[in-house]
Amino acid sequence: MGIRIRGPKPQLRDWTLLFLKKDGRDNRNKIAKGFAEFWDDMDQDVIKITGNCYLAGHVFGINNTKNGSRYITDKIISIERKEIGDNNIINRFRHDLFCAETVSGRRVSFYGDRFDLLMLLLMHDALEGQLNQKKDYYLHPDYCKMGGYL
Repeated sequence: MGIRIRGPKPQLRDWTLLFLKKDGRDNRNKIAKGFAEFWDDMDQDVIKITGNCYLAGHVFGINNTKNGSRYITDKIISIERKEIGDNNIINRFRHDLFCAETVSGRRVSFYGDRFDLLMLLLMHDALEGQLNQKKDYYLHPDYCKMGGYL
């Protein structure tokens, strides 16, 4: 039967931001810091992404794509906070609803508390002001195998 997803579709679960190696660490650092501040600030509704960044995770609700398969968006140009949710009792993070828009015009939704755990580490380090420079430190092994990501 598979996992049933509530909320807007298409939707990503276990989401993370991806950055291409060719764009460099400065690109990643700037976007990660800006996104972490946005994610943490409930008064900020939209963040424009200036630089190269992609959203990835398990996708649900895209025609001709198997629900739960790995998915990487086109380049993200903005992320909008659609709803501020309650704190999730299990993991203590707000269930905020976000919608990312890509350069091709596709919109993909994701909930703030449905991230990949390595994304949480990236955001924490970005807020602290120092990202780890080790190769693949913030990447899920599936993305490490693909190569090309920082």
